[in-house]
Amino acid sequence: MIFKLELDLHMYFVPPMEEHSGAIVLTRTVYLPFVPAAEITIHSSAFEDMGSAPVGFALKGVIWDIDRHVFLAHTELISHDVPWPYIVGEIQNWLAHGWRLGSYTDPYGAKWREQENLTVATKSKRPSKNWPDEDVMEKWPALPPKERPKHFNRTFRIITRMLADTRNADRLAYAMHQTQMYFTEEQLKGDRTPAMQRFQKALDEFYKEPYKKQERRINRILAAYPSLAEAIAE
Repeated sequence: MIFKLELDLHMYFVPPMEEHSGAIVLTRTVYLPFVPAAEITIHSSAFEDMGSAPVGFALKGVIWDIDRHVFLAHTELISHDVPWPYIVGEIQNWLAHGWRLGSYTDPYGAKWREQENLTVATKSKRPSKNWPDEDVMEKWPALPPKERPKHFNRTFRIITRMLADTRNADRLAYAMHQTQMYFTEEQLKGDRTPAMQRFQKALDEFYKEPYKKQERRINRILAAYPSLAEAIAE
């Protein structure tokens, strides 16, 4: 007997994302020869890179939908210190392995998400071999826009929108929008440059504002910046 599982993949790129907040969500249908249970770890070369040791996905929050005759679950993937220019490409690689933007929760809402029926090119876009060294790219977020490559400025805007869209780190998205720069918590612990001071000021002032004003600021970012779906479709 085969059991149908609708599986969500919650992705976190830390930093700039925070591990225990909103995630980038991809989804796919998986067929299993057994009843899925929490913490069972599954692997397939169909949705992981071939030739690599199995990472495996531990199933969490397993639900049986009586009406639809389908199991629902999610799993997590936390990636640390990925250079920002690689992030969109990393997501595209997962899409090339058959995942899609969206969630198994989409059909349950009154409205389908725009990403549910998004057609994505199946060609994998891996990080280019022409990128500079990673230690060079790691400095780009903290540089003023005029001192960064133009293509990275677009990446910066996409990631700013991503933080706002997933509601992962609203105040970070706001500070990045206000300063067009990003600094880690570690960088902000030392002597602060004027740019760092402006960034910290934006972080602090966001949560001092009324909730409705915070929402308006986030909505402006959502309206002005390119979405992850748009970046992937390019």
